[in-house]
Amino acid sequence: MNKDQIRIDSSDWHHQEELEQQQQQAGQKANRAILAYVKTCLSLNGLVTKDRTNPHFKSGYASLQAVLSNILPACHANNLTPLQEIIETPTGIAVKTTLIHVSGDVFELLPCPIPVDKNTAQGVISASTYGRRVSLLAIFCQAPAESDDDGNAATSSPPKADPKIIELLTEAANGGYDSYLAAWKSLNKSQKKSINPEIQATFKSIIEKADEKN
Repeated sequence: MNKDQIRIDSSDWHHQEELEQQQQQAGQKANRAILAYVKTCLSLNGLVTKDRTNPHFKSGYASLQAVLSNILPACHANNLTPLQEIIETPTGIAVKTTLIHVSGDVFELLPCPIPVDKNTAQGVISASTYGRRVSLLAIFCQAPAESDDDGNAATSSPPKADPKIIELLTEAANGGYDSYLAAWKSLNKSQKKSINPEIQATFKSIIEKADEKN
């Protein structure tokens, strides 16, 4: 084979080796957002001070402001910042948190679904605030100083059954199924919602006994 037909330039080989090494290093490079996230978690003590009181349950909880005041300084010390997006879902919303490092590296977390009980602006805001708070607490392995039961910020408690409604339905149940059904149809949506499954089971038993007699 003629030497002039094939020429091998050693510099081309060296250049190719350098490119391969750079590609390998790029593939092996750790995500700096994840590294900063781990450092941030290690720097936190795991507890967030409660600063608010739940008006319904008369119990304390850590507000979003308290959670951010606890987590953000540690994030910023490690060149990290959380971005929280509110996403609409069929049952309410979801809070998607992404941790962004100053280098441009990102660490995306799975969305946290939160149901919205009241389809109003206030209902969505309450659910969003609650979702952002619990997401950050979970992501950074933090917890309120004591147990936090502020779940009612996004959902409302069912109304208590009116004794008069219970009396009406009990009397109707004693008359059998048709009597009970007529009384049930006379109730509005809120009144029906106040009759929990345990009470309904009691009425069912009364109806069955009444129908057996008839």
